[in-house]
Amino acid sequence: MKSKGADIYFSGHDHILQHILVDGVHYLGSGAGARKHTGYNNKYAGLKGISQGHYGFMVHNATKTTLKTTFVIDNGKTPYNFTITK
Repeated sequence: MKSKGADIYFSGHDHILQHILVDGVHYLGSGAGARKHTGYNNKYAGLKGISQGHYGFMVHNATKTTLKTTFVIDNGKTPYNFTITK
């Protein structure tokens, strides 16, 4: 990803919401829509934010120079957010 100039990679399936930063690339996993999951590796290199044990999704707000991501969970709370600026 880094060698091709990617800034961000979106994926799903882990049944949690997660933000991982490795070599300048932000990896966003949003798979908490169908199942609640617990038990993640909190020592995972690059782990910046996580929400587990809830259904949820991510909201992305973009401008020409920023991308703000917010985790939204089933009780309406927003346990994590961050902004990438270029």
